[in-house]
Amino acid sequence: MSEPSPPPPAERIPAGARPWRFEDVTRWIAAGPAPWAHPLWSCLALVGTGLWAIVATPDPVCTPADPCGGDRWGMFLACSALLGVYWAWRQPTLALILVAPVTVLQLTSPAALATASLPARVGVTAAAVFTALALWERLAARTRQRELVKRAAGPERHPLPASARGFPRGRTTLVVAGALLAVTGLCLWQGLAAEARENARDARSQRLTVEVVDRDEDSITVRLPGGDTRTVDAVFPESHAPGRPTVVFVDGDRVRLAAEPYDAFGWQMLTLLFGLPGTTLLVSGLAARSRWRRMAADPVPVLRVRVTNPGPRIRTRVFAADDPRGWRRPALSWVTLPTTARELPAVAGDPDDPDDPDDPREVLERAEEQALELPVVVEAVLYGAVADGAEAVLVTEAGGAPGGLVECGVTPVWAGPRPAGPRDRGRSARARTVPHRGGPHRGDRRGLLGPPEGGRATGRSEAESVVINPSLLRRALGWALVPG
Repeated sequence: MSEPSPPPPAERIPAGARPWRFEDVTRWIAAGPAPWAHPLWSCLALVGTGLWAIVATPDPVCTPADPCGGDRWGMFLACSALLGVYWAWRQPTLALILVAPVTVLQLTSPAALATASLPARVGVTAAAVFTALALWERLAARTRQRELVKRAAGPERHPLPASARGFPRGRTTLVVAGALLAVTGLCLWQGLAAEARENARDARSQRLTVEVVDRDEDSITVRLPGGDTRTVDAVFPESHAPGRPTVVFVDGDRVRLAAEPYDAFGWQMLTLLFGLPGTTLLVSGLAARSRWRRMAADPVPVLRVRVTNPGPRIRTRVFAADDPRGWRRPALSWVTLPTTARELPAVAGDPDDPDDPDDPREVLERAEEQALELPVVVEAVLYGAVADGAEAVLVTEAGGAPGGLVECGVTPVWAGPRPAGPRDRGRSARARTVPHRGGPHRGDRRGLLGPPEGGRATGRSEAESVVINPSLLRRALGWALVPG
């Protein structure tokens, strides 16, 4: 890490704001959920037992009296199961509410797992119980962490900065969700229209009782009353044994099994493809807006901290206030965006002046350049009763900008897992030597809105120790799991 930056001016620190010391951060991390409650284990249990139950479910027997057509109820149950697994990872409150009714529906509906073997259904039940316990532990841990933050912040409470109260948290997510759900509705309408056309054609067709003479992996051969044989596509050919009668609809050259009416499977898959992400984004966006409005409505705890990895759309890590170089374990992280970056249409100052420190375009350009630089540690003010999945706001020293640079989260806060041993055990960070780089210190948050005070550039010293951040694989997995 580079040398720590000077503290922000006193007028930018709310009255009574206390430093979040390393002892408090350690207790906050230790208050997190137990390792067994990590959502990975719950999701693996649900997916593993669900696949086991699907394999242990016998294929349906299709007859003209009980045809195997389009099963929209079964599709709904499949969607609810997939959404339940995702929400068990990302939305524990909602998942805890839904885990019991969804499990009961899955185990009692013939369109789902009601016909699966008893051991498989017991396994699904055990996975659901384990998931419910893990969700309860995670929500209890969030309550513990919020209480510790309130205790560390003391009795003082302060409202969010004015520029943060109107931050459009979740707006982009809701717009994307609306577009996906609109496409979902179109696919559903097309599928229903196609089924209606095919069912009307079947009603106009000639209904004949024929004999099955042969069957293949995906078709059967039937003998028509005139002696001709026809090969008919079949999804479940095992339901039609050779030598037994079955019923078909004949309309010219078109022959369809009455036991297997038209199923708009392609449209159903498109509905699933757009509907699942659309629903998850809709729920995530609504939950984010709800959390943000609750936080902006009342005064919140305020703590003085140190942060690293500045810039919009860059994961910001929070350290204890008495950790000037960020060498210890970060308490939490989340992706932030300066509020000035969303005010591009209303630029204050000359938008053509590259040296104008009030130009938000300059903010974005410099922040994008900083994303390629090594992280630095700066002092900041943290607003919010932070816990895993909560919302938070940062205010950092910003080179003369009134009130400092305000950064709002575009993702919920992610809290590090509870340590399994001493605090330094298993640290993935390690030091390496960085050669001297000339030029301005462009990794500092103070450079976002203008050059450092006095216009002097600071350089990194030779043989400076740097903490290496998580690997590219960890970053990719993190970005894949971020709700908008």
